Parts: sequence; C-alpha cells; structure tokens
Amino acid sequence: MKKIDFVIAEFKHIELTRSFESIGNYLSVYVVLDKSIPVNQRSSYLLSLEDALITQCDSRIRVWHEPIGDKNSLRNFRGVKVL
Repeated sequence: MKKIDFVIAEFKHIELTRSFESIGNYLSVYVVLDKSIPVNQRSSYLLSLEDALITQCDSRIRVWHEPIGDKNSLRNFRGVKVL
C-alpha cells in the first residue's frame, strides 16, 4: 500500500480514497480528483495513473474514479432522478 501511495503522490490532483481486493483477483483503487479536469483529459490522466500503478506496483490494479452525484440542476428541478 505504501508503494501505491508513493506512485499516486507523483500525480497532481489525485487523492486515494480507498482500495480493496475485488472479485476476479483485481485490486481496485478508488481515487478522486481535487480539481475539475475536462472529461477528454480526465480519462487519459486516469489511464496514465493506472499504467504507472500496474508497472510499478502490481499488474492486477484497476483505477476507478469515485462516482460524482448528478450536478444537472435542470434535471433536479424537473424531479427526474438518475439512479
């Protein structure tokens, strides 16, 4: 776990929230960004993090971004809920 923290510290704007062994023998690592990054840049940024963790730590690692709630105020105003 200490090595994972070290690799994540090399990436700016990433915070490790939790990690655990998941089904299928993969190590799921959950992160959150402390800065808003556009979607087209966020995906490559997180894939780069995953590649670094796989290379330097363990080939079973998969990076997941913590889910963000629905921020669409118009949808909330109309009473529509996304599950």
